[in-house]
Amino acid sequence: MGRLSVIKGLLTITLLGHCLVTLGQQTSSASQTLTNLPAGAIIEIPLTLNKDMDLSFGAALSGSSAGTLTLAASGTATRTVTGGVRLLSDGYVNAARFTVSGDADRSFSISLPSSVTIAGPSGASMSLTNFTENSGNVLNGGTNSFYVGATLNMNARQRGGSYSGTFSVSVDYY
Repeated sequence: MGRLSVIKGLLTITLLGHCLVTLGQQTSSASQTLTNLPAGAIIEIPLTLNKDMDLSFGAALSGSSAGTLTLAASGTATRTVTGGVRLLSDGYVNAARFTVSGDADRSFSISLPSSVTIAGPSGASMSLTNFTENSGNVLNGGTNSFYVGATLNMNARQRGGSYSGTFSVSVDYY
């Protein structure tokens, strides 16, 4: 958006410059029609963002001490744990995957949340923090797919069950 504003400013200066030159000439009429003035604009393709896969940490056990389960921002579903958390092999595990489309070879930025709370059974909750992405931030050929990972913070003896929630991802040209 900043680039479009600069171009509009240059266009305004260009048009005023031509008007001043034309109006400064001697004419015999009281009014004059200005034609064939140069003009220009850049129209950008809007960015679109599509979610291809949800973020899923899979199954884990909570121990007698708090801990974390971190899911890397990659297609390999790499999980690491700290504290009293133990990984289980059952459950669907993957980082969230998104595809962004727009102007070819343009750079873009990604905004991720700092923290999100997910809800579980009987009012239990956990937080997701340390969101990461692996985009490269360039629309090679007009598209880019990227993964988003995060850290799940588990309390000691976290209530068992299924937890879910939502988080926001936004993209902007820069």
